This record gives sequence, C-alpha cells and structure tokens, in this order.
Amino acid sequence: ALTAVFLSFAGHIELALIALIYAGICDMFDGMIARRMKLDLEEREFGAQIDSIIDMASFGCTPALIGLHSGLDKPFDYPILILYCSCAAMRLAYFNVHGLSDEGGRSYYTGLPVTYAAMIFPLVYAVKVFAPEMAFDIIIRLTFLGVAAAFVLQFKIPKPTGVFYWIFPSLAILMTIFWTYNI
Repeated sequence: ALTAVFLSFAGHIELALIALIYAGICDMFDGMIARRMKLDLEEREFGAQIDSIIDMASFGCTPALIGLHSGLDKPFDYPILILYCSCAAMRLAYFNVHGLSDEGGRSYYTGLPVTYAAMIFPLVYAVKVFAPEMAFDIIIRLTFLGVAAAFVLQFKIPKPTGVFYWIFPSLAILMTIFWTYNI
C-alpha cells in the first residue's frame, strides 16, 4: 500500500492501482499465516490491532490518495474523500469490537470489509479506459460515496472461503495485465 501511495504521488496511477491490488492479496493471506503460528494471547491481540491500523492505511487512506492524485482534487471532492476515510475507520472500529457473526456454520461480516477496496477501485478505474472523462468523473465519485456507505451499513457479507482464495488472486493477475497493457 505504501508503494501505491508513492506511485500515486509520482503520478503513476495505473501502477498505484496494481500495488493496491497486491496489498489486498497480502492482506487476504496474512490471517491464514498468523493462524498457523503459535502465538500467545498478547501476540494475537497485538496482531489484531496492527492489522486494523494497516488496513486503515492500505484500504482507507491509500484509495483516497490515489483518488486525489488522479484528479479528485476539486473543493467538493475533499468531503467525499474525507467521508470515505472516516467510514473506513468506523468500519474497522466496528469490526474490532464486534468481529464476525456466525449463522448456520458460516461467518459473516457486517458491512463491506475495507479490504474489498483493493479490488473495487482498480475495477472501477478500468472504466476510465472506456468511458468519456465526464462520465468517469461521476462514476468514481459515486463509487467513493457508495463504498463509504457500504462500509457502515448494517448488511451481512459472507466471509470468503475456499474458491475465493483462488478467484481474488486470479482477478489480481487479470487486473495487473489490464493495467500494464493500458499504461
């Protein structure tokens, strides 16, 4: 995610989007690795806190900075980006307190997990290649607002399992090819 921030500051938005995708892939597997380690209670609690802080930087702040550096720099864009970051922080705090819910042997998130931003924004930015600039400007602003709302709305999303651990990396590879080709 920090690489994505640096690339966005340098004006390499497409490469920043690729870096954001791989921040999401890394986040997808960090929990799996942590569960395999023999950690005591204090280490697990520390891991949960550092994970939320990193998620805020990676999927709260980084998409907003990419947005800012890709042209969402008008005075009316600032409240949109601030709202997005604020909703990401609220989503993470909610998760830290409430965690996952279980129903029928399946785990659910309440609200959109912030890590989904790692796939949503590269996919939506792909529209920029095909859409007129004015249309894309509306689409990306609505996406930031919609994702912000999805972070804090009370709806259930199943925790990805099994095949999703293949689908998300495959989608990341496809998006990498797309963005590499469209640089």
